[in-house]
Amino acid sequence: MKILLHKYLYLVFVTITFFCFSSLYAQCPATGSYNVNSSQNWNDITAMGICSPLLVTPNSTFNGNVSINYSGSNNNLNFNVNNLTINGNLVITSTANGNVFTIEANTTLTIIGNLGDATNNNIQYFLQPGAVLIVTGTIFGKNGNTVGGTGGTLSAGNLDFQGDFNCAAGGCPVINTSTCTESGTVCTVNNNTQICTTNYGGVVSSDQTSCIGFNPAPITASGFSGRILRWESSNNGTTWTGINSVSATYDPPAITSTTFYRVVILNTISGSCISYSTVARAIVGSNSVGAPSVLPTVCVGTLLPNITHATTGATGIANNGISGANGLPAGVNAVWAANSITISGTPTASGTFNYSIPLTGGCGTALNATGTIVVTSNKTVSVASSNPIVCIGLLMSSINHTTVGATGIAGNGLSGANGLPVGVNAIWLGNVITISGTPTESGVFNYSIPLLGGCGIVNATGTITVNLNLSPSVSITASLSGIICPGTSVTFTATTLNGGTPTYQWQNNGVDIVGATNPTYTSSTLLNNNVITVRMIPSSTCGSTLPIISNAVTIISKVNRWNGTAWSTGSPPDISEQIIFEGNFNQNVDLECCSCIITGTSSVTISSNRTFLVTNEISIPVGASLIFENNASLVQTNDAAAANSGNITYKRRTNIINKFDYTYWSSPVFNQRLLDVSPNTLFDKFFSFNASTDTWQPESTSNSMLVGKGYIIRGPQFFPAPNPPSGIHEAIFVGRPNNGIIGISIPFISSDTSNLIGNPYPSAIDADLFLAANNLILDGTLYFWTHNSPPSNAIPGDATYNYTSDDYASYNGVGGVATLPAFLGGVTPSGKIAAGQAFFATGIAAGTAVFNNGMRVSGGASGENNSQFFKTNNTKSKGTNSVEKHRIWLNLTNTQGAFKQMLVGYVTNATNGFDKAYDGQSFDGNEFIDFYSINDDKNLTIQGRSLPFDKNDEVALGYSSTIEGAFSISIDQTDGILASEDVFIEDKTTNTIKNLKEGAYNFSTKAGSFNDRFVLRYKDKTLGIDDFDKTENQVLISKDKNELKIKSELESLKRITVFDLLGRKVFDKEVINSNEFSISNSTLNKQIVIVKVMLINGKVISKKVF
Repeated sequence: MKILLHKYLYLVFVTITFFCFSSLYAQCPATGSYNVNSSQNWNDITAMGICSPLLVTPNSTFNGNVSINYSGSNNNLNFNVNNLTINGNLVITSTANGNVFTIEANTTLTIIGNLGDATNNNIQYFLQPGAVLIVTGTIFGKNGNTVGGTGGTLSAGNLDFQGDFNCAAGGCPVINTSTCTESGTVCTVNNNTQICTTNYGGVVSSDQTSCIGFNPAPITASGFSGRILRWESSNNGTTWTGINSVSATYDPPAITSTTFYRVVILNTISGSCISYSTVARAIVGSNSVGAPSVLPTVCVGTLLPNITHATTGATGIANNGISGANGLPAGVNAVWAANSITISGTPTASGTFNYSIPLTGGCGTALNATGTIVVTSNKTVSVASSNPIVCIGLLMSSINHTTVGATGIAGNGLSGANGLPVGVNAIWLGNVITISGTPTESGVFNYSIPLLGGCGIVNATGTITVNLNLSPSVSITASLSGIICPGTSVTFTATTLNGGTPTYQWQNNGVDIVGATNPTYTSSTLLNNNVITVRMIPSSTCGSTLPIISNAVTIISKVNRWNGTAWSTGSPPDISEQIIFEGNFNQNVDLECCSCIITGTSSVTISSNRTFLVTNEISIPVGASLIFENNASLVQTNDAAAANSGNITYKRRTNIINKFDYTYWSSPVFNQRLLDVSPNTLFDKFFSFNASTDTWQPESTSNSMLVGKGYIIRGPQFFPAPNPPSGIHEAIFVGRPNNGIIGISIPFISSDTSNLIGNPYPSAIDADLFLAANNLILDGTLYFWTHNSPPSNAIPGDATYNYTSDDYASYNGVGGVATLPAFLGGVTPSGKIAAGQAFFATGIAAGTAVFNNGMRVSGGASGENNSQFFKTNNTKSKGTNSVEKHRIWLNLTNTQGAFKQMLVGYVTNATNGFDKAYDGQSFDGNEFIDFYSINDDKNLTIQGRSLPFDKNDEVALGYSSTIEGAFSISIDQTDGILASEDVFIEDKTTNTIKNLKEGAYNFSTKAGSFNDRFVLRYKDKTLGIDDFDKTENQVLISKDKNELKIKSELESLKRITVFDLLGRKVFDKEVINSNEFSISNSTLNKQIVIVKVMLINGKVISKKVF
């Protein structure tokens, strides 16, 4: 077929038949054929607008078939009604050549059906630029007919031509069709045009929901082949409007209804053809919410069944997941997920809750999910109207409980149910529980009656006490028993049985005591043989109400009177007796009593070294006197006793001093004036120590000595100095004796403080007990100032000037160190702090150091506990206790009197680190030398080390000296296992090792400090450790109860020696030519001993066995 392009007007003769014709219009042609001029348009066809107005109305849809007949040739019909849709077939018949059907530029015609005629189809379809022809069915053509016009678009389900298909020579519109046939075969390409039978349009974004008046999200085309000609939109998916956009992404404007979008693609891969993409919809959405799945009624505190609401459009809810929001009960929340609201939880509040949950996001009118939750409160019950005490067999007054929310009770009307006594029942009626009846059993009945119905588990509870008809009784007890010291406070307590709420009247020897009408009676004025009873009048309804007299408590107290010559009991008093001195007393004996009264002008003297032990208080009237000679002790034991009254005289002597010597004092009595301690000392030689400023502080001689505080006072001015020493000073303390708990403030100023404090009692105190009670605020070492002899040629030596010096003696949990050798009167602190003695203690925290009567000790058999007043002429005392100690005292001396002692001990609870209870730092109070062990970079005058003792242990020693010359290091004493162990001193300067058990080590030194010269050890370094270990491993020592066994694998045994932990020898025997030895000895049973074994080759092995 030939292609003809017509660019001029044609004279058109057209016949149109409307199959929807109505006979309403007489002028409509009966045959439906019209003859029109060539210059006529579609809307000018005769009668068309009259017969069917929709065919000539833009943007309209005509439902029905339309027929156009070309009666001649070379006719043209110009379609000029934009956006017309014919919902039916448009049948165009043409038998002659040259007839044209033109779609005007930028005009769209949609035919929901076929176009043309399958038989009479000699027609050309011409599309002007921008014209769109859409045919959902088939376009029919014939040889000689064609499709023409560039810039237009033709879309058809099928193209069916009865001849060759071609485009006009001048061009061809974009053609898109599923199939194309010409004379029954596939259309071929001609004039460079191809009919697209494959869709190259690709896809666009998926459907989306958008709100009216809002822009949908951008739509993107992808997967297409070719280039984008334009985008198109449609309100119905059928009628499309071109959009002037060739971008792969299109940003739609705001929509008012659901809108369809697609993209038109010109394929350029295999010729030029038109394809359409998939269609994307922008759907106008609106929110919705469904009714609740359930309207529950639940009990408060029980899990709510889930309530759900289905939603559409929304993207969430207000207050998502918040308990109690939007009208929900507390404990319940709502959560939105996957277009569903779920309400759940456990309500903690009761009531009717009409919730309203706002939907968020989406479109349309604001919506709320609403519903109702009814939460019923737990049932309640009131407390019992009474908790009666009744008698068995008597009718009980009713007990009532008011209930709310219950429908009944368990065990309704059953006697003895729910913990009620037999004969008593409970009945629920009208929200009231009534408990009544006559109990037939006795006891205390704690009933618990379960409420039924409603919500929660609730019981009505109460107590009914049913008493037997028993006779009442009363008994009394005393707070003290046995012999009671006169004046001691005693409390009596009455205990009743079956007395109800009784009344009381206490009696002494059958006589009513005025005002004593309580269940208890207290008195401190009872006398020997006083008989205490109580009369009780019961108020019980189940027994007698007659007065009842209790049992009797007889007071036994003992008084021993001294008339100046004899005791009233014929023998000295014991601790249970009260002493009453009615005459003078001065005997060299110890005394003890529970309390003491001195009458009239009697004078009582406690001799030197004697102890007066009193449980409670002492009373001394004006005119009488109680005198304690030097080293005598007043020991009172009851911290809670009544206060002492009256003054004592307490005498305390120093050692030989001169006027330049200072003595450390503490007052054993209250309100002692400083001047009276040493009246002949210069007024400006009285000092205390300010711990906060770490300085000595002058004291006025008129000041009273504070209890527990230490002072230093120089010797009397008339004592000559320096030679010869003149004498002993006696200080006299007059005042009320200190007693009970006493505290002294310990400051702490960012570091340790030195505190001068003192023994506040007229007796010695135990230093170990004092340190243990104050271990949180005080360091564990006490320092005592000593007065040693001044330089003199009378002291042994080879020069007229010597180096004897004042110094601080020290004491802690390991032991004490002296400041002079024993042969010059040196005293090692025994751990008993004498009366009147002041000392330095190191504060480690702010607080109060406490003294109490439990720390006080007697003077001892010879007064030794109270005689160690530094410095005195008494020798030291040794005591023992349950603490395991193995100690060595070393002295550093020269021949001109220089002396310094240090102590190393292996002690229970000590460690090899620094222990404030067992390691005492050197005060370096010696003017010339200092001698110490070293641990943790501290110079220690006393060092405690851990148990068990290890002979491989080594201790660094150091010293300082202001003088050059010869010195000696020697053992002063040892105890425990160290009494039997060898002790070596290693001199690293001379590379010398000396066994100090064999004698002192002599060396020379320059002036200065030397902390790396000496080492204390227990093995000879020249003997290899391996040799020691080998020997020790070949000697087996064991103990089973009181049997000791020793076996040597190599060498024969020569000597066996056994020591206890105090260093005392308990067994010693030589064994000749034997490798084994055993012995049974009762002294070995139940104690730890040190076994020293000497072998025939001279080697010694020591082991502690249990």
